[in-house]
Amino acid sequence: MRSASLATVTAGLLLVAAAAAQTEGAGRDAVSALPEFDGDLQGLYSGYLRVDNEKQRDLFYMLAEAENMGNSTEEPPLLLWTQGGPGCSPVGIGAFQELGPFFFRFKGLNVSDLELQRNPHSWTNAASMLFIDSPAFTGFSKSGDNVTDRYWDDANTTADNLAALLAFYDRFPEYRNRTLYLAGESYSGHFIPLLAQAIVEYNKQLPAGEAPIPLDAYAIVNAWSDPALDNKGAVEYWYASGFISRDTYDGLLKHCNFSATVLWRTEGESGVKGECAKYRDTAHKEAKGYSLYGINADSCKLDADGNPEEEQPEWPSPPNPLFDPCAWARVGAWFNRQDVQEAIHAIQPGEAARKWKECDARALTYSVESLLTSMIPVHEALIKDGVRVLVISGDTDGVVPTLSSRSWVESLGLPVKQALRPWVDAATGETGGYATDYEGLSFATLHEAGHAAPYFQPSAALQLISSFIKDEPLPETASAA
Repeated sequence: MRSASLATVTAGLLLVAAAAAQTEGAGRDAVSALPEFDGDLQGLYSGYLRVDNEKQRDLFYMLAEAENMGNSTEEPPLLLWTQGGPGCSPVGIGAFQELGPFFFRFKGLNVSDLELQRNPHSWTNAASMLFIDSPAFTGFSKSGDNVTDRYWDDANTTADNLAALLAFYDRFPEYRNRTLYLAGESYSGHFIPLLAQAIVEYNKQLPAGEAPIPLDAYAIVNAWSDPALDNKGAVEYWYASGFISRDTYDGLLKHCNFSATVLWRTEGESGVKGECAKYRDTAHKEAKGYSLYGINADSCKLDADGNPEEEQPEWPSPPNPLFDPCAWARVGAWFNRQDVQEAIHAIQPGEAARKWKECDARALTYSVESLLTSMIPVHEALIKDGVRVLVISGDTDGVVPTLSSRSWVESLGLPVKQALRPWVDAATGETGGYATDYEGLSFATLHEAGHAAPYFQPSAALQLISSFIKDEPLPETASAA
């Protein structure tokens, strides 16, 4: 991570914010139609947010405004969602696969047949959702500097995320005073708390009388947070679940420095080398009978070239009725179409389609020093500043397992407000997981959910985020019909 203090970074952002104030209104970003979708699109916007004039760096965003808010007279809050990777697109994954307003309903098992549907469990039932592809070269985000802007770390990614939020407020000033929530998964275990910290610092530097950014809380899902505890938790989980042999388990414990490696990272620098690499690779081979990103779910059947087979087998027991193992393939095919890219303002009318990938670790180089930095001190500081935290853990994730997240949460030593208990998804009456409330932080598991937890259990995930936004206890019994 770069040595510049966060205060210096945020102070410099005032200049970026001034430039962002020149952005045009939101009207040009309104999405009037989406290919393969036949329905109402009111309240959907997408386009680019300028974060650096000198380098012409623009981050792609999508805003899906809140819906189905009942008789509430209050303005819906804003929730900013980031993805992991680094290099994975929250627009492509979050908005169209996990928790946004849309998903693809496949016709039969033919991968190329696309039908875009409304997601009944969209988090737009709880807030307006802002998805930002970050850092540059993630999703459709771009830069005029194709050399130095390929190199990223936590400091400059945080700076751009804050600059993008400020540019968003300039384009949509009606959101400036709405309560703000942040959320994300995987490597967003860095993106989200660091953005929250940057907002807190930014607010402290505002001139007297100027309204602060109204940040209330943030949530992280299966979040990479502390290398030593996250790696150790993963290895213990793999062995306890019977995925790896005793020899491999002992080899990982002996040869891997968990504080200096990223065991899940197979593309890009990870600190995994020598004997540690040998045992890590063996572990992945031994565990190949399951996807570590969700051990309770079927995988999309691929051909010899790694592409989805056109006809997929019947999936016997999906985690939820809407679960689609090939969703990533459908989204990829759709986002690479010229008519789609024009519709969402990723390209100008008549411009050739850009190549899009939902995750592209090779499009950028991310600092291994940042990857290996613990976020525990950041969480501690934010809790002291009064920012509420929700840590969500899908209990079938083998990448950042529940044991990993639970270990670093417990290391904070926070007083327990409400002890471990099962919680219920009020919409289904079923147990959604287990929860423990601490002073300033809540920890909740999401039962039978993998790494992208809302993708596995969308109804229960909506219950979690709705209760968190309302600052209400999770239900312990189903509500009356």
